Amino acid sequence: MQCPACDNEFKKCIHPFRKCHYKQIYTNCLYGADVCASDEPSNKEVERIAAVQHEIWSHWMRFLFGECVVIAPAELERRWRRQMNTPYAELTEEEKESDREQARKVINAD
Repeated sequence: MQCPACDNEFKKCIHPFRKCHYKQIYTNCLYGADVCASDEPSNKEVERIAAVQHEIWSHWMRFLFGECVVIAPAELERRWRRQMNTPYAELTEEEKESDREQARKVINAD
């Protein structure tokens, strides 16, 4: 998320900011006025966390297929095995969107 006062990422921003109960971020702008910015994550942040979410899921699936008896339709099992062995960057857009949904849940967790 960018600081609306200086366009730096909040982690690097020198402006004080706080989160309100409406999930908005307020910061003092260069002119001393409070600016409210949406609490929407950047695409870069969503993609970074989605890739981690995919790795977590893949690790879990490798454990399940390696240590447990998985009873699923053959087509579903083939798809899961392909996905768990595919890096996030090489997934289809539809498959990536599933990981992005999970990333947004992580980002918006209170």
